[in-house]
Amino acid sequence: MISDDNILVHTAADDLMATSLWKTIQEYFKATGVEISHNEWDPYLSVEEQNKIDKKMTTHDNTKPGTGINWGEFSRGSHMSTWKYGYQIDYPFEWLFEQRRETAQARGKVEQLKK
Repeated sequence: MISDDNILVHTAADDLMATSLWKTIQEYFKATGVEISHNEWDPYLSVEEQNKIDKKMTTHDNTKPGTGINWGEFSRGSHMSTWKYGYQIDYPFEWLFEQRRETAQARGKVEQLKK
């Protein structure tokens, strides 16, 4: 099972292995009553627009188990394209460096682990 820690992942729609894996994960969590944050967009949108979409996708209540998972999907491209598209946007790096022990505590992660 995938961890319910804060996760931000990007895949390309034509990367069948990664996309099918994340669809399965999404279905698994949905069966437990948890909606994984997911959005799909064209990787040819401006970098500014993609950053806004990514930020909106990750800005939600993530205090319940499983709600820290965020899946961004580029509407076109292969596995190799995912890297090209993903590294051109800035927000994922900002999001990553915002993750700290304090953010885990704020979302109740430490208390979840004690149960």
